[in-house]
Amino acid sequence: MPHSKLSPNQMYSALSAVAPHVPVSLGRDDRIALLPLVWRTVQPYGINLGGLIYDADLLCPPIQVFR
Repeated sequence: MPHSKLSPNQMYSALSAVAPHVPVSLGRDDRIALLPLVWRTVQPYGINLGGLIYDADLLCPPIQVFR
């Protein structure tokens, strides 16, 4: 099938039929390393992510004034 046009899923299926699959479990650090990295800044109103604003008291706690 060298001249056949296959989708990536079809190629993987064809390969897995003839090659052994060695399952490897990922550790915590490996899974975190595979996550996409996007730098954001914390603003007084919260974090803007994809047009949505996420806010929590832990992001910008209220300022306590002592009298």
